Amino acid sequence: MNWKSHTQLLVRRNLGFLALILILFSCQSDPESHTVQLKGDLFFPYFHSASFYGLPEEARTEYQNLVDSMGYDQLLEVEPERTQWMINLEKHNLVYSPYVHLNVGDEETIVVFLDSAIYEGFKSYDYATLVKDSNRIEVELEAELVWVNMYLARSVPKRTIVKGETFAWDKKMRINNYE
Repeated sequence: MNWKSHTQLLVRRNLGFLALILILFSCQSDPESHTVQLKGDLFFPYFHSASFYGLPEEARTEYQNLVDSMGYDQLLEVEPERTQWMINLEKHNLVYSPYVHLNVGDEETIVVFLDSAIYEGFKSYDYATLVKDSNRIEVELEAELVWVNMYLARSVPKRTIVKGETFAWDKKMRINNYE
């Protein structure tokens, strides 16, 4: 094979690859294409801190003062994961949104942000009663991945009480219900 035919072959391969990439990206214009089906058990953490939902305004003010004094660049150096979490909350307008934790696998817990109307359905579950009756809440939902272990629920078609152990961070600590 001479140099000219080798160059033509490379150009054709690259053009074919480029065409494939363009086709794939053009097929992803629908924002719903990022919706995933999730199934897990409602998880009751010791401390609810995924957003400022339910926290006093002073907590948000204190955080904003910290951002103003240090800036995101410095905060990312000091506490990268938590700062990136907050940046994503702000980016997706979830700073004051209600949320639940779901156990979706072996030692994997995700945070699902919900519309206030959907969240109301989760407020009725009492951790102590679930443990006493040996029940857990199985949840199926459609959600959009926002960031690592951070989802925004589009719909929650199923919430079912089933027999089994309800998960919590530490059963010796006081576990808070969703309020």
